[in-house]
Amino acid sequence: MTEDEEKAAFAALLIKSPDKGPDGAFKIALGLFGSDTAKALKVSYQWPTDPVVQAEITRLKSTGEDLQLLPSKTELAQDIWNKMQVVYVNAEDYVKLAKLYAEVMGMIQKQAPAPTANIVVANKVMVVKDYGTNDQWEAAAERQQRALTNGEFTNH
Repeated sequence: MTEDEEKAAFAALLIKSPDKGPDGAFKIALGLFGSDTAKALKVSYQWPTDPVVQAEITRLKSTGEDLQLLPSKTELAQDIWNKMQVVYVNAEDYVKLAKLYAEVMGMIQKQAPAPTANIVVANKVMVVKDYGTNDQWEAAAERQQRALTNGEFTNH
């Protein structure tokens, strides 16, 4: 493997690593170079800012390949599960991790939001005025209706 290929691999692992500090870079370098701790130490301090590594990181992010480096659902669930198994996790943290694990695994059914109803009430009110006798009232109602149909809106 050429040095540029090693730098490309280092860049991909650097994106994937949750530990972005020098310790994370050192762990990545140890993974790449095995027992050559001297080279791993040198790489962990020099390569994170190396132009070739930075260019590869930019390329991976611009093409969306960095998303493929993120953990899958199974890997995430396994990581949460492993943290739950740690002896020194207190009860409150365990419950939070267990809930997170259950959500990731789809064990918690989310309730559907309550349906909302948009109710529009448009009451139409007809005001009937007393115009006296039947004949008077009928004549007045006819005048009023004729005026309304002709667009004459008055409050008589």
